[in-house]
Amino acid sequence: MPTPTLVETPVLNLEQRLEEMIGHKIAEAMSNKSSRQQSVVLEEDPFSLEVMAIPLSRDFKQPKMEKYGSSNPVDHLRSFVDLMRLQAIPDAIMCRAFPPTLRREARDWVATLPPKSIHTFDEFFKSFATHFASSKRVKKTIISLMQLAQGKGELLKDFIASSIEPL
Repeated sequence: MPTPTLVETPVLNLEQRLEEMIGHKIAEAMSNKSSRQQSVVLEEDPFSLEVMAIPLSRDFKQPKMEKYGSSNPVDHLRSFVDLMRLQAIPDAIMCRAFPPTLRREARDWVATLPPKSIHTFDEFFKSFATHFASSKRVKKTIISLMQLAQGKGELLKDFIASSIEPL
């Protein structure tokens, strides 16, 4: 990594000071929790300090919607975004409000994200949609039915099981 120039050094120091200030603000906001619980939350949370620093409005209402499990991830995201836009919710709050709309594997996926790796809802949106893209159901056509073929040596029950999608 190249050595910072004279102009970059104040910027780097400013960024570091900003990150420290945000960390202190989060610590103050969480002062009601025990110090052990607080450090666990901050270390494991996938959201950046900037996302965590935005206070939740008293008027905020978590959207009432069906939790995402295995349907089309983009449809779920669009529904969520539409509900958030009705309330004019900021990007950072959308990041934090999205995980409660998930269940099973999707919630587990959020828990596997690297700490402080999500800085914007757009990043979260793209990461979620990409990870769960295979969950999107593709409508079968006559052409796809005509292309079905049992593999050589494949048992009929295995062929049928792999050809029929669950209801």
